[in-house]
Amino acid sequence: MNFKKIIFTVTLLGAVLNAFNLSSVILKDGVKIHGKSYDWDSSQLKGKAHTILYMDPDKRKEVMSFLNALNSKNYKSSKYSTVAIVNLEATWLPNSILISKLNSKEKELKNTEFVFDRDKTLVKKWSLKDDDSNVIIVNKRGKVLFKKSGNLCKSDMNKIFNILSKYEN
Repeated sequence: MNFKKIIFTVTLLGAVLNAFNLSSVILKDGVKIHGKSYDWDSSQLKGKAHTILYMDPDKRKEVMSFLNALNSKNYKSSKYSTVAIVNLEATWLPNSILISKLNSKEKELKNTEFVFDRDKTLVKKWSLKDDDSNVIIVNKRGKVLFKKSGNLCKSDMNKIFNILSKYEN
């Protein structure tokens, strides 16, 4: 295969990956509020743009600078929110301790909902990288505008904030 074909294939694959919608998924007992567990349905992501952070709790430092920068922005809550989905299977930490810590952290973060994936459902259904951090930006129709696994570089963050700039107050 020549070099031009490889470049074309990689470019085409990137375009296809960025043009898909996330499939609808229900996470059993994915949300815990005031001690009660509720199912989380990804179909509720429609209607406004979202940044979805799917992460291994042991890799949270990889996205903390991004999360702090995101939290410092002033996005309209009627048009945008953040969903932090924690891959509970990817850590050695006991679920009860982790859930308790994150529920208290949720109060500090503006317009952010914490969701718990107890059995790597989204790794399988959305083809996310396991034992890592994943960032996905979707528009109000659920179309993926940005997707990356692993560390975010400054260029990635600039791309994301450029996409989200239309949701600022």
